[in-house]
Amino acid sequence: ATDNYSYADVPDATTILGAAKITGRTSRGFTVGLMNAVTGRATADVQSATGVRGSQEVEPLADYFVGRVKHDFLNGNFVAGGVVSGVARNIDSTFAPRLARHAELVGHDLFWSSADHVYDWRMQAAVTNVSGDSREVLLRQESSARYFQRPDRGGGTGGFFSNRLDSSATSLRGGGLYTRLAKESGSWFGETAFDTRTPGYESNDYAFQTRADYLFMNANAGKVWTKPTRWYHQFIALGGAQTIRNYEGDRTQTDYHAFAEGTTPQFWNFMAFYIDFPSSIDDRQLRGGPAVRGAHGHFVNSYLSTDSRHTFVANVGMSYFWDEKGGNNPNVNAGVTYRPSANVSVSFS
Repeated sequence: ATDNYSYADVPDATTILGAAKITGRTSRGFTVGLMNAVTGRATADVQSATGVRGSQEVEPLADYFVGRVKHDFLNGNFVAGGVVSGVARNIDSTFAPRLARHAELVGHDLFWSSADHVYDWRMQAAVTNVSGDSREVLLRQESSARYFQRPDRGGGTGGFFSNRLDSSATSLRGGGLYTRLAKESGSWFGETAFDTRTPGYESNDYAFQTRADYLFMNANAGKVWTKPTRWYHQFIALGGAQTIRNYEGDRTQTDYHAFAEGTTPQFWNFMAFYIDFPSSIDDRQLRGGPAVRGAHGHFVNSYLSTDSRHTFVANVGMSYFWDEKGGNNPNVNAGVTYRPSANVSVSFS
């Protein structure tokens, strides 16, 4: 409306014509949640440059649905669930280039925990579909989540894994998977995880998604020391690595990291970590242009603060980034906080 008329009074929201929700637990142990809502058409009062007044539809009739079911086993140590979500819109020529006619997600999830809750494993998987006018689907292909228009794309293998820009396509389909195995407690802890979204994965009609086309893997391990010594009251250290590739096989990010945090016998708090970023391919830097190679970089950060129980608390921090091309970004910060009473705090930094 604002693009086509010199004046438009656009409503802030649509009207919910009707909605229903069912939640509960069955006698067989299934937890269920269902919700459906229908939103009405919305129109704006408009006026042309010549003074002719009228109305313009600015939101179509739409139906939104989400359904969730799960079941606990082994006294809650194993949980299996599923979810269905989607939106359907009554699309005319006005909205055809802008909104999908319908979009759906079907997902499944599993969670397992050992009886002592030291180890756990979780998995989530989903497939998505978006259908509509070819002009609307083209916008999604060219969005910052995937950049199908990049001139150096290899083309993929078709289907869920396709990277090809297809201006005649009327649907976009994809899949996602996340899984994580971890040791959550004890003096030693660790995790390893895998996360992926195929290039066509798209859930923005009923959720928020900023990126597709990636395969992420990571692993971390650490140890905590809780027995006080002359050097520390408590100390934690961990190290790990992660890497990301796109579905063309380009390594778009890798880092190796180390982290330490602790409390001194005087209850001062300190923290330090280091990240090494090997050179990798950046397929998003030019916003749809060719992928570029980034420089090998490093980042270090440290922090120290005095006992937070005192009236005066001081802190100082430092971070520094540098790379092989000469880029650098140093940062130093310091501050002090004065708390004369429980309800008054004055800070300077």
